[in-house]
Formats: sequence, C-alpha cells, structure tokens
Amino acid sequence: MEEILKQCRTCDKEKALDNFGNEKNGKYGKKGTCKQCMAEKYANRDEEYHTNRKNVGREYMQKRRREYTPEQKKLELIERRAREEQKPWLYKSKSLLYRYNITIIQYWMMLDQQEGKCKGCKIKPGINDKPLFIDHDHKCCPSNIKTCGNCIRALLCDDCNKTLGTAKDNPNILRALADLL
Repeated sequence: MEEILKQCRTCDKEKALDNFGNEKNGKYGKKGTCKQCMAEKYANRDEEYHTNRKNVGREYMQKRRREYTPEQKKLELIERRAREEQKPWLYKSKSLLYRYNITIIQYWMMLDQQEGKCKGCKIKPGINDKPLFIDHDHKCCPSNIKTCGNCIRALLCDDCNKTLGTAKDNPNILRALADLL
C-alpha cells in the first residue's frame, strides 16, 4: 500500500499524513500545516503577548463584575422587588401584551367596567391579594401560552378562575355544582 503524502503550507515539504494534525474539513481530514511547523509557530510567540491578553481580560472582567457580599446581594434583591412593586403595571404590561394580546390600558378599562371587582363573585380583591386574572375562551385559543385577544371574557379573582379551570369551562358541571348547594 502506497503512503499518501501531503505538502506543508509553511515549509513546503512533502510529509506523511500522520505528521499533520486532524481537521475535519481539511484535505484528507488533516490540517494544511505540519505539526513541526505549528509547534515552531507557537513556540516563537512572545510570552508578553499572552500575559498582556490575560491582563486585559482580567481588567475588563473586574470592571464589569461587582464584588458582592451576601448582605449586598440581599439588599439588591430587596431594592429590585421594591422597584417592581412601585411600578407593577410595567411588568404586568409586558405579560399582558405577550400572553393575551392586550395592552395595560385595555386591562384597566376592563377593570373600570367591572368596578374593580371580580366578574364571578363580585368581590374586590384586597391589597395583599393577587390581581384579577384574565379569563378567556379556551376553545378559541387552546394554547396555554398565547391567546388572540378576541376571546377574553372577563377579569376573575384567583378562586373563580381556578373554579372555571377545574370545571373545564363546562356550564353543565357548574350548574350541577350549584344545585348541590
């Protein structure tokens, strides 16, 4: 069997394939430069070049990274939560637009039409309660991720929303349960 030779790009010598490193897309699956030339190339690199690169990287990361003590981490978390509580409509707005295809203004208009009360039990949620949930027709938009925005029925409290979900939006189940009372 004849040995296949390949010419090195750097030294222009023909050498056996086992003198070349592997490269998936190279000719014969090998690199274009032989191992000896590659070793010389990397040996001649200036040591200062490597240390400078490392130092530049370290300085950059130190500027970007802040050292936190556990107390500082807790404080930052508390501050972030406080910011979210001061502007809950901003965070609610993003989720409304993504999930239900409505704006925060449309949500507020629905809330105003319902006088801030749940459409099911007619109770106004307290300060510590969850906000009213958006109820929509699951037959129109069966996806749990997004809705079209046209099938929204009302705003419901957590309990009423869970009750409808458990009954699978079936009026017969809800009537049968009402008859039990």
